[in-house]
Amino acid sequence: VVDLASQRGKVVIVTFWASWCGPCRKELPILGQLQKVIGHDALQVYAVNLKEPRADFAAIARSRKAPPLDYIHDAKGEVSDQYGIQTIPHMFIIGHDGSIAGVHRGYSEQSLPKIVDDILALLPEDVRNRKAGG
Repeated sequence: VVDLASQRGKVVIVTFWASWCGPCRKELPILGQLQKVIGHDALQVYAVNLKEPRADFAAIARSRKAPPLDYIHDAKGEVSDQYGIQTIPHMFIIGHDGSIAGVHRGYSEQSLPKIVDDILALLPEDVRNRKAGG
């Protein structure tokens, strides 16, 4: 169980993905790198797996190559239904005040700068200017 209210004060990313989704598999390592560089004190990324069998989810989430993210298994689609997810990847960027600050559907190399800019714009100036990794 994840309580997003407990993450207030941080930028939170909730992204929906599946192991069979090529664009998702490209997006997750980038989000993992952002999580690592920015740090858990200012950024929290939740990667919600969309309606896959537990074995498929676990194979990715527990892999040594898996990006360092907090993975959530949504086997029945309850969380994705609450968010109205119909296509993946589907990312919500939540500001430090708890409101949705941005939504990105799909993924492409061309969309990456906008996604990163949206995330960085929400971070406090001291976080944006500090040395990578904390």
